[in-house]
Amino acid sequence: ALMGIEALMLSTGLTNTIKNTVRRPRPYAYNTNVPLDIRMGSDARRSFFSGHTSTSAAATFFTAQVFSDLYPDSKWRYAVWSGAAVLPLAVGVQRYRAGKHFPTDIAVGYLVGAISGILVPRLH
Repeated sequence: ALMGIEALMLSTGLTNTIKNTVRRPRPYAYNTNVPLDIRMGSDARRSFFSGHTSTSAAATFFTAQVFSDLYPDSKWRYAVWSGAAVLPLAVGVQRYRAGKHFPTDIAVGYLVGAISGILVPRLH
């Protein structure tokens, strides 16, 4: 549990540090159909990179890595890794469809989360 929290904290810490440094506008900031107060709000400049995607990737890849470490010969390994890969991708697609992120935001969030989720248990 502590390693899982560590992986999530690493992913979240990197996400928030980069978001506050880069301050990339969200896609809806360019949409004139969105009310001005939302387009100009403080959250409108926190697009890069996707925190939802990075957090979900950290959680799922951490789970898959620990499962593989504990049960290296399990016939379920491929299903667990497939789920770990697909779930954060689904989160990213929904964030894109909601107008919250660009595809590059989602790709970087996915990579940061996956690396955090795999790296923490391997380092321990």
